[in-house]
Amino acid sequence: MYKLKTILYQFNRPVFALNILLSLYLVYKHDIFNFPGAIFAKFCGYGAIIGYQYFTAKQTFFYFRNAGYSIRWLYIYSIIADLLLFTILSFITTAVYAIIHA
Repeated sequence: MYKLKTILYQFNRPVFALNILLSLYLVYKHDIFNFPGAIFAKFCGYGAIIGYQYFTAKQTFFYFRNAGYSIRWLYIYSIIADLLLFTILSFITTAVYAIIHA
């Protein structure tokens, strides 16, 4: 598991800041949080990031393939981890907003 975390960190490092910024923007964009719309926007962002990595970083994929990991599974693990982080962030933000404005 430790090796997988390290590999995922290396795989996501170029686009991690973009994912977090997109998550923060979607969570704090409106007073009322629209979770389905935000998930749709996240998947559009994932598509753009996957396209960016696919067309600009083909040589770095050899590192992950040589480590014994499938690129497809790395994308799946990365999306799951980012969606989990986004969901936790949105629930915390919604709870805090409800407490403040109650």
